[in-house]
Amino acid sequence: MPDTTQHLSRLDQKIISRYVENIGFLQYMGLFLLAIIGFAIAYTHLTPGENGIGRDNVPLPDMTLWKGVYFSVVTITSLGYGDLHPMGFSKFLAGVEIIIGLVFVGIMIAKATSQRLSYHVSRLFISDAQKRLNDISKEFEASRNSLSSIRKRLDHVYLTTPGPNGSSNDDKDTVLSEFKTIVMVLSQNCTVDHDYFSSVAALDDYFHSVPASAVVRAGESIEGAFWEMGQLVIGLSSAAKGEILDQYIRRRISDAISSQKKTCDLVRQFATDEGTRDIFGDIKAACEQISAGYFATPEEQSPDQVFPGTSEPQQPQQPSAT
Repeated sequence: MPDTTQHLSRLDQKIISRYVENIGFLQYMGLFLLAIIGFAIAYTHLTPGENGIGRDNVPLPDMTLWKGVYFSVVTITSLGYGDLHPMGFSKFLAGVEIIIGLVFVGIMIAKATSQRLSYHVSRLFISDAQKRLNDISKEFEASRNSLSSIRKRLDHVYLTTPGPNGSSNDDKDTVLSEFKTIVMVLSQNCTVDHDYFSSVAALDDYFHSVPASAVVRAGESIEGAFWEMGQLVIGLSSAAKGEILDQYIRRRISDAISSQKKTCDLVRQFATDEGTRDIFGDIKAACEQISAGYFATPEEQSPDQVFPGTSEPQQPQQPSAT
């Protein structure tokens, strides 16, 4: 029984989608008028044989098409004035016409309501998408700023000779702890970013409805964060790499790169704007540059690759200022 109900529900959805949503208002009005005229002609031709329209159980002696149209309109709209009534076979026709009228009126009301509702839902969808993309931009801008700041502090820690009071070692522990937190936040942002685009990228109207500028702005923020990460990793000395890039850090950065590359593939597959595809292509390239040197996943690593890398990867190209 549940299977039958689900089957009928899917059938109803297909019928509504095919015959209700895809037919315009003027087409419905045309079909409505056609039904009125069709029944009017039938009543007109059936009246002389006492199967059409009558008054006081007597067929109309002066039946015309206009009277047939009048009776058809009164019947299909369920007004039922009572001055005329169907006789014989026309009783069946009048019943069918009433049902058709109820269906047509119901569809017209539903269609008008649906169009208005769709408009408001679309506005809400676009507004929510822009807010979400704006949040993504802010999150990755914050990650970029944090990485830029920590990169300078790491340079200071590893280039400064420790003082007699050991303050540099204390600073080093603090900076390393903060760097670990920044990497964790970046990895989480990449996961959330991927989850979001996985849920919306394949929607038919997402990249057609949402302004491309909002998507590009989010992409530029993401690219900036990964560019800063690349600069940080490349700028570390060999000794610093061995100390800073421990197993936890490597795993989280590798996760961030993996999630972001999947997001780039999704966006480039479904985006309709060339600028959007370009910026997410640049993000993927930045991720691959970092990954190729230090954070390749096991399936991406070559047999002779050593971690940390003994040769520096190519320095990522700095993203253009927005």
